[in-house]
Amino acid sequence: MREETGYALRPADLREFAPTWRFRLDGELRRFYPGHDEIEEHRFEGRVPERAPVLAPDEHEAHRWCGREEALALLHWPSNREALRLLDARLRDGERAC
Repeated sequence: MREETGYALRPADLREFAPTWRFRLDGELRRFYPGHDEIEEHRFEGRVPERAPVLAPDEHEAHRWCGREEALALLHWPSNREALRLLDARLRDGERAC
């Protein structure tokens, strides 16, 4: 969480909420994970402070807060879209976030 956003959440502040997603590394992703053919992606939820994230400039260009449909349209990776849909469904069903 800290690497991607600058939010210093403790492990106790996060909860894994969806199955692990495994995928093969192809194309440009291989340069980020030398020596690996496949990676696992875990999905966590947690409450963040009401301040803008601090982005790693070599990984991200910008951020913005948006609604579900806009976020789904902006997300590039299928696993990220699936995670957002799962979390949104849980919250709509009345399950509390961390």
